[in-house]
Amino acid sequence: MTVYDKDSTVTAVVLYEHANSYIDSSNNYETRTDFYYRIKILDKTAFNLADITLHLFEKKRLKYLKATTYNLSDNKITKNHLLEKNIYTIKEGEH
Repeated sequence: MTVYDKDSTVTAVVLYEHANSYIDSSNNYETRTDFYYRIKILDKTAFNLADITLHLFEKKRLKYLKATTYNLSDNKITKNHLLEKNIYTIKEGEH
């Protein structure tokens, strides 16, 4: 897909957004939420639209993060994993 049929002017499309919350028995029965996103970037100027912000409240913390980008080049799909140096944490009031 290089153009979104429903709106040819968009530069990115959220294809999938989902969250699962449950009690995690392997983590002292704390609540755990898994987030899933799939975003199609249609134009290089829209890379920033793939940035994901997670708001953590009270004693919540980010325990594990996995992100992957898929690129099509010369009819070949390349897969790149998010590097830890590209994960940013900002405490409320710091920005």
